[in-house]
Amino acid sequence: MSAFPSIIGAASSAIKGISQTLQAARGANPTARATPAQPVDTLEISAAGEAAASATAGLFGIGQAKSVEEVRSAHSQSIAALQEQLQELFRQNGIPTEPPVRITTDASGQLSVEGDHPQKEAIEKLLKSQPELQRSIAQLQSQAQFLQAAELAEQFQKRYAEDPVAATQWLQQAQSSGQPAGHTLILSGDQLTLKAS
Repeated sequence: MSAFPSIIGAASSAIKGISQTLQAARGANPTARATPAQPVDTLEISAAGEAAASATAGLFGIGQAKSVEEVRSAHSQSIAALQEQLQELFRQNGIPTEPPVRITTDASGQLSVEGDHPQKEAIEKLLKSQPELQRSIAQLQSQAQFLQAAELAEQFQKRYAEDPVAATQWLQQAQSSGQPAGHTLILSGDQLTLKAS
């Protein structure tokens, strides 16, 4: 799991480098605008790059998704599968989901229950005994981070097509505001949600 933050960090650094390069290139002509008649910048990926992207997609559990919409779909499917898995595990062990169970992950990947759920210790012990469940939760959280980065890139591309300078400024602001540090899973009754924390 420690590789995921470095992948996201590397992607963020690459985007930041691109935005700095674009800003420097546009410095001589700050009023430059892309128009529909102008060609749109493109990016070609080598075979090695495609292989690396494919391997990374497998790590995030998104298969061969080619669009942000496909990543969203894979993420929704992962949430539904994890919801079923957690509900069944909790039912088998007599653990209620009212009050809601809030599961967080620390920097080392350890799961814990946030708050004062009456069966907090039993839930944490149960979660620690389920390595496959731990992997599913880590994968879901990684998908959420990947999706955030993909959505940021998608928004940047759309803005860049309309106004490269404004898009670069927007990206710099988005990066300076920071991304959520992590996510919390909340199982309440029959509903599982993932919230940025």
